[in-house]
Parts: sequence; structure tokens; C-alpha cells
Amino acid sequence: MHFKKLVGISIRTSYQQELDTMNGNILPCIQRYFHEALFEKISHRTKPGTTFCAYTDYDSDYKASLLVNGAFRNVLGKRTKLFTDLVLGPNWRLRTLYMLDNGVKPGVGAMLDFYSFQFTQYDKDVKVNEFTFNNYKGTVYAEQRLKNAYAFRLGFDYEYFQFKQNISIDTVLGKYENFASYGTVFTSIYADTRNKAYFPTRGVNSSLRIEYVMPLSKNWAQGLFTNSFIIYMKSDHNFPLSKKFTLQPGIFLGSTIRGNQTPPIQHFFALGGLNSSNYIESHLPFTGLKFIQSFGMHTAVLRIKLQYQFIKKFYFTFRADGGTNEIAFEDVWKPENFILGYGLTASYESFLGPLELTLMASNVNPKPILFLNFGFWF
Repeated sequence: MHFKKLVGISIRTSYQQELDTMNGNILPCIQRYFHEALFEKISHRTKPGTTFCAYTDYDSDYKASLLVNGAFRNVLGKRTKLFTDLVLGPNWRLRTLYMLDNGVKPGVGAMLDFYSFQFTQYDKDVKVNEFTFNNYKGTVYAEQRLKNAYAFRLGFDYEYFQFKQNISIDTVLGKYENFASYGTVFTSIYADTRNKAYFPTRGVNSSLRIEYVMPLSKNWAQGLFTNSFIIYMKSDHNFPLSKKFTLQPGIFLGSTIRGNQTPPIQHFFALGGLNSSNYIESHLPFTGLKFIQSFGMHTAVLRIKLQYQFIKKFYFTFRADGGTNEIAFEDVWKPENFILGYGLTASYESFLGPLELTLMASNVNPKPILFLNFGFWF
């Protein structure tokens, strides 16, 4: 039996950072690999010109996954790159990204993003239903990058999606099991000046997205959904207080302007879990809430973390999140809707990725909740 091994360079990153391949570490790593011709220094290559990457991960939200990534250059023309990501597990995902680099001029790209994940619907802390969300999404865009730290993107999303009850409880929701299509015109701005993706000690990671979403299907979707204008921004900062302590404040603000109906649920803001990376960009981690425990269309969240590196590769992070997430704008300001979560995370920066265990609670879930994450997200 003949065995083959992967040889090359490595980086640490996260799924959230790589979600739009604008502010991530994978693309600069690949650019370095090709621009410095590091492949020429690898002897006995079996398939020159082909590059593979692989990752593993477990977390309490998306469960165990095997993550495999391939990157190819100049396969569909000069100055082009092709990326393929595959997540194998209970919540699978297949994403393919094609990019044309125009140098100092804006580049263009196209992406196919197919995924499925399960989530629970809650009434406060009471479980009322379970769903599986399937989405087949295509995106075309133009983007302008600056110093690999700033990016501007303008594009269009097409979604063909389905919500399915795992156990049929509400017959009204049966029509959601039929697929419907939706279109989104969007523009977004990103800035990432962090010194590293995991356990940063300085820099900022910020984004602003403005989108106009509209139903395209000539079916039940037109009676339930409406055109909507959605805007949201998030910004996370890192301030070194000493060699051991880093203060990490953050903010998220989002709002929806709509008619009498709502946009589809994947364009709602969702809070819960501690996964820093979710399949949907407007789904956010929130200390003390279960995975996607809160849905809303008007959101304001403040978060604060204090990161303490007590010995090399070992960290404690004290964390607290506070805010509201409501369907009606006037309900955002009602004190009874305020959510406060708090917790403590113990982390080890292993060569296989971060190993993190969090104990957390909130005024919605007063009983302690455990969250476990192990491995890299891309």
C-alpha cells in the first residue's frame, strides 16, 4: 500500500474570517504559496498545480464535521482561482468560489453555496419545534480590496430554500416544506486589522452590509414574504492591557424595513450559541443562549470579553453579552426584552486547533449551559 502526504505551509484561521474570503487568512496564505513559488521547493510532487487543504472541527452547535478544502489556480483562465470547501457531517455544506484577479482594478467572482443545518425553535427557554433548513445559493459579485485588510463588495444572491419540520407539529408550516426562491442585491464593506484570527491581542474586525431582498417565486412565498431593506453592522475590537490581558469589546446593530409581511427567516437576525462562525452571516453568537434561540428583525447587542493568557497556549476568557432582538422596533426598548448572558471560557491553542470549553448562563437560561469547540473553522 502506498501512502501520500500533504506538504506545505499552514495558518490559523476561523470560519467567520473566511466566510466571504475577503478578510481571511486562507487567501493570503495561498497567494504566498504561489507568489513565492513554494511548490517548487517540494520534491516528488505527484500532481503539480493542484493544492489541497484539510481541517477538522467539533462544536456544540454544528456537531462533528470533517472539513476539506481544495484550491486551484488558472484552471478557468489566467489570473483565476477556484476554491472548493466541503463539510461532511450532520450539518453538511458544499461551497465553491471562482475569482478573477484584475490587479489594482476591481475583481469579479461567483460562488455556489449549498448547505443544510438543523435548529430548534424556542419560546423563551421552552423548546416548541425543530426544523431543518436547506438552502441552495448562488452569488455573483465585484470587489475591490486594499492591502488585504479592507474590501468593498457589490453583488447579487439567488437563494432556493426550504424549511422543514422534523416532526410535523404546526400544519400551517407545511407549505414551508415546498422550495421557494429569493433574490438579494447587496453591498458590503469589511475591515480586518487583527494580528491573528484566534486569540488576537490587537486590531479590529468590522463589517457593514446593506441588502434589498425580494421574493422571486410565483407561489406561496409571495403571500408570506415581502420585499425588505436590511442593514446591519458588527465591529469587534482588541485592546492589549498588558502582556497577559486583552480587552475585547464588540457591538452589533441591525434593522429591517419591510411592508406588512416579513422577509424569509434566513434574513432575520438570530442570536445564540458560541460558534464564532455560522452558515448565515446574520446569525450571531450570544453568551448564555442556546443555538439560534432568539429570532428578530431589529437587534442591538453589546459584548465584552477579557482574555487572559495565564501560560503559553492556555487562556481564560471572561465574557458577557447584553442586548435585544425583536420583531417590532418598538419592542427593542422595553426593559423586559433585554437579554443578559455571561460565562467563562477555558481554551488551549493546540496544533489541531483551539480546544474550548465554556460554562455560561443568562436571564433567559438561568441553568448553566456547556459549550464545547475543538478544531479549526475556515
